[in-house]
Amino acid sequence: MKKPNPNEGLAVAGGFKDRLFTAWLWAQQQYGGPIKKKELTDEINAILVTLGARKDDDPIRQSVMTEWFNGAIPREAETMVALAQALGVDPGWLHYGEYSRADGPPSILKKLEQTNQAVAGMEGAAAVDAAAKKDAG
Repeated sequence: MKKPNPNEGLAVAGGFKDRLFTAWLWAQQQYGGPIKKKELTDEINAILVTLGARKDDDPIRQSVMTEWFNGAIPREAETMVALAQALGVDPGWLHYGEYSRADGPPSILKKLEQTNQAVAGMEGAAAVDAAAKKDAG
């Protein structure tokens, strides 16, 4: 029996940078305000130091964060875990998306689902209208 995918039909279009941006928006929503990339970089560095994956004198630079938002994927697993933890999302979802079968940011994904349903409803209504016009003509 196939394991149900909680994110099925809720794929964030694109790749890692789109999931990162979605997670960043979700984190801001949860935080209740804007999160600057510098603040996010500082949080990731603190997590990496706590994990023992980096030293205080070897931080991730903000330019690297910009590269990630442009589509570069963190090379070290610990960095991906720290990034996901700082954003409050599952590292599997952040790295692999729906293929990981991990949960994505709930409220953002719910909005995407509602949008997808609305678009599908409009497309369905348009198809019904077109069929009715064809039958009438």
